[in-house]
Amino acid sequence: MRYQAVFLILATACNLPARGQETTSAPKPPANPAAGKAATAPKSEVEEYRQGIADHLTLVRKQMLDTAFPLARREAIAAETLAYLRTQVAEAPNPVEALAVWAKLIDLAREFSEVHPNHPMSDRFLLTRAEGWWQRSRLASRVARASGEPKAADPGKADRDTARELLEAMTKANGPANDQYSQTARYLLAQCLADRILAESNVTTDDARATRERILELTKGMDAETLADWARVMRARALAELGRIDEATAEVDKISEAFRNQFTVPWAEVRVLVLTKSKKWNEASEFLNSADVPVPALAKLRTEVWTDRLAQAKTPEEKAESAAALISAARLALSKEDPACDEALRQISRTGIEPAADAPPDDWSTLAKSHLRAGRTESAAVALDHAAEHETDAKNRTALTYQAGAAWLSAGKPNFCQQRMKSVLESPDTGDMGPRAGLIRVMALSRMGTAGRPLLDEAIDTHLKRFADDSLTTGEVRWIEAEAARAEGDLDRARIALEAIPQSHPRWMAALLAMFRASLERLEELVLVADNKTFTKEWDLARKRLERARDSGLPAEDKATIELAIARMDLTPGADRYDAARQSCTRLLPILTRDSQRQWAQALLILADALIGRKLDLRERLAGRDRDMDVSLILDMCRVLDTSAFIIDSEATRRHLGAAMASVAESLPPAGPAFSDDVNQELELRKIRGLIYAGNPSAAEARMDTWLTANPDVKPGLLYGVADALLRLNATQKAIDYLSKWVTQVPEGTPSWFLGRLELARALYREGHDKEAKQLVDTTLLLYPEAGGVGMKRKFETFRRSMGK
Repeated sequence: MRYQAVFLILATACNLPARGQETTSAPKPPANPAAGKAATAPKSEVEEYRQGIADHLTLVRKQMLDTAFPLARREAIAAETLAYLRTQVAEAPNPVEALAVWAKLIDLAREFSEVHPNHPMSDRFLLTRAEGWWQRSRLASRVARASGEPKAADPGKADRDTARELLEAMTKANGPANDQYSQTARYLLAQCLADRILAESNVTTDDARATRERILELTKGMDAETLADWARVMRARALAELGRIDEATAEVDKISEAFRNQFTVPWAEVRVLVLTKSKKWNEASEFLNSADVPVPALAKLRTEVWTDRLAQAKTPEEKAESAAALISAARLALSKEDPACDEALRQISRTGIEPAADAPPDDWSTLAKSHLRAGRTESAAVALDHAAEHETDAKNRTALTYQAGAAWLSAGKPNFCQQRMKSVLESPDTGDMGPRAGLIRVMALSRMGTAGRPLLDEAIDTHLKRFADDSLTTGEVRWIEAEAARAEGDLDRARIALEAIPQSHPRWMAALLAMFRASLERLEELVLVADNKTFTKEWDLARKRLERARDSGLPAEDKATIELAIARMDLTPGADRYDAARQSCTRLLPILTRDSQRQWAQALLILADALIGRKLDLRERLAGRDRDMDVSLILDMCRVLDTSAFIIDSEATRRHLGAAMASVAESLPPAGPAFSDDVNQELELRKIRGLIYAGNPSAAEARMDTWLTANPDVKPGLLYGVADALLRLNATQKAIDYLSKWVTQVPEGTPSWFLGRLELARALYREGHDKEAKQLVDTTLLLYPEAGGVGMKRKFETFRRSMGK
C-alpha cells in the first residue's frame, strides 16, 4: 500500500493504468451525468457535474478526517477519493472545471496531511499536492496556447512555482535516496523546470542551459518502473537542446520497445527533435512516414521538421523542397479540426513560403486555406490569386477567383474584392456563385466610400435585375442600398429600398425599424419648416406601416417592439397623441421581457410625462429609470423635447419643456470616455438649449462659450442647433458662421436646407447685411419657386416683403 498514491500520480502523468487500487473500503462515487460531454456542455450539465463532485466529497470528507474511524479505513478513503477526483478531471466538461477539480484534489490532500501530520504515508499526500499544482499549471498554459492569443504573462506560472517549491523541499529532504517516492519527486521537479523553459518568456539562454543541466542531474540514474523511459525522453530532449547530439541519440536508443508502442507521440516527438537537431531532416521525415502517429501530432511534427529545414536552407532547391513538404503538412493539418493542427497551420503561415512556379493550383489553394485557418486573410487572398492564375480549368478558375475576392474583402481590401467579383460575374461559368458574387461586389463597393460610389448604383441595379429570384441576396442588396442612400441624406430612396425587403428576409425587422427611424427624421424636418400638410400625410403612412406589421402574426417580442415604435410615433412633435402613447407604454411595461424594450418603454413614459406636463410623474420616472439606460434613448428624448420647445407658441410651456430637456440630459453621468465625442457634443448642446428655453440665458451663454472654445469643430448634425442657440443669445455674427457651414453640408433642396437659408438670411439682415440677405432669399426663390412647401414659401415671402425693395 505504501506507494499506491505514487502509482496514481504516474497514471495521470504518464497515461498508465493505476495499480493496486482498493475499491471496497470507501463509499462509491455517484454516477456523473456530465461525464464525457463535449467542451461546450450546457450550463445545466456543468452544474450537474459540479453537484456530483460536491455530493461525493461531502459523503467521504467526514469519514476521511474523523479520527474515530480506523486509520487504515481513512487512508483507503483518502486514496480512493483522490483517484476519483483524477477521473473527474479527465471527464470535465471544460478546462475551467478541470482546474477547479485539481484545486479540490490539492485541498483534500492538504486536509489529510494536516489532520495526520505524523502519518507514515503523509509523504505521498505531499507529493499528490505537488502533482496537482503542476497539472494545474500545465492545463492553464495549454488553454492559453490553444486560444492563439498573445498573453502578457504565463497563466500557469504561479501554480508551477508552488509545485516547484514543494518538490524542491521534498528532493532536498530525501537527499541521495533513490526509491520510487524520491524518483517520482525528482521527475516531477524536472517536468516543472522543463515547462518553465517552454512557457515563460523571460528565460534567458544561459538560464535555459543551466535549467537543462539541472534536469539531467535530477533524472540521472532513474530505474523505477514506468519512470525510466520517461526520464530517458526528458534527458534526450535536454541533451538535444544543449547540442550534445550523441548523448541524446544514446538516450533515445535506450527507450524500451514497449514504451515506443504504447506512447507513440512522445516517442516520435523526442526522436524527431534529436534528428532535426542533427540536421537529418529527410531521415526525420522518413521516420514520420513510417511511424503510427495520430494525424494532429503528425502534422505538427512534420511542420517542425520542415520549418527548421527551411530556416537553414541555402540553395533554391533546398527551399523549394522545404516549401513543398510544408504544403504537404498543411494539407494533412487541414484534414483535422484539432488545436495541434491549428498551431501547425499558424506556424506554416508564418514561414512566408510559396509553392514552386510550376506547382499545381492545389498547392496554392492548400497554402491559402492554411493562411485562413491562421487568420492571415491577406496572405490567403494572394495565394488564391496565384491558384486562379495557374488553374487551367475555367470552372475551377472562376471558383478560385470568387474565393480570392471574398478573402480580399475580409482582409479589408474592397477594391481588389470588387474587381475579382466582377470577373466572376462576367464569366460564363459563374453558376450558383452568381447571386453571392453579386452581393459581395455590392458590399465591397459600399465599403469603398466615395471611390466606389460611381459603380455602386450600377452594381445594385444589375444585381436586382439579374438575380431578382434570389430573395436572400436581393434583400441584402436592398439593405446596402438603403444605407448608402441614408448616408447621402436621400431618405426617400432609403425608404423605398427598405420597403422592398420581404417579410421572410432575416433583415425585415431591422429594415422596418430603419424605415421607422428614417420617418422620424423626415417628420422632424417637416415640423421645423411648418409643412403641416405633408407632415400629416407622411406621419399617417408611417404609422399605418407599423400597424400592418404589428398585425401580421409576429412573435410576441417583435410585436411589442413594433408597439413601442408606434408609441414613439405618437410622441412626434405635431402628432399630439401623447396620452395614447402614455397609455400604450403603461400597458406594455409590466409584460416586456427584454431589457432594451423595458428601457425604451421607460424613456417613452418619461417623454410623455414631459410633453403632457405631468411634472411630479416626470421627476419620479427620472429618479426611477434604469441607471444603465442606453444613451441613444436619452438623446432621442432630448431631441423630441427640443423640437417641441422650438415650435411651441406658449412661453410657459417652452420653459417647462426646456427645464425637462435639461433634466433629462443631466440625468446621465458626466461626459467622458464612456461616450463618443459626437454623443458628448450633442448632450452638451441639449443642456445649453434647455437652459435657453427654461429662461436662463446667462448660464446658457457662459456654458456655450466654454463649450465652443473646447470644441471648435462641431459635428455637422449639430450646426443648426448651435446656430439657433446663438441667435437666441443674440450672438448673431457667430450664428452666421455656423449657418453658413450648415447650408453647405445638408443636401440642397431638402427642408433643412431651406430652413438654414432662411435663418441665414434673417441673421444677415439683423447684422445689417441687407444686400446679402435679399440676394440669398431671391436666389432661393428663383431656384426653387415652391421653396420646399407652402409653409416655408410663405415664410420666405413674408420675410422678403419685410426687407423692402
